[in-house]
Amino acid sequence: MLLGFDIDGVLTKESWETYMNTPDYIKNIPNFTPTKILEHLVEGCLLRNENIHVITFRHYNLKSITETWFQKHIPKDVINKYITFKYTSIHIDEESIGIPEAFKLYREESSQYKAINIKSNNLDMYFEDDVVIYNNLVELCPKCTIILVQGSNRCSI
Repeated sequence: MLLGFDIDGVLTKESWETYMNTPDYIKNIPNFTPTKILEHLVEGCLLRNENIHVITFRHYNLKSITETWFQKHIPKDVINKYITFKYTSIHIDEESIGIPEAFKLYREESSQYKAINIKSNNLDMYFEDDVVIYNNLVELCPKCTIILVQGSNRCSI
């Protein structure tokens, strides 16, 4: 079974909305808290020899800080062998942060970007925390089971 995961709000307890309205988002990434889902991913990779796709709408210029965070929580050999990261090239400028129209556009572009990656990697299941993006992905990716992760699910899956 091919699985895919969003980062913020699924593999971290902090959702992108937590920091999207502040310039502290990037500064706080190293301190994000991993969820139980992340712990189970490592176990799944090792026990079942499964590859995992991490599909995020984080800009590729956050690749280094993101993968450094993962290395704090997952052994590097597990990352290298089992985890594929996908980043976007779409950049949201700081002037757009907090503007409702920018939020709407962000969600639309994120949905399209994630759908392309879900389809091109033939994922069977994808985990998403944003309700709007989740609903879009359900429509855009009928062959993939999209799982909405919210609230206590972040800690208990």
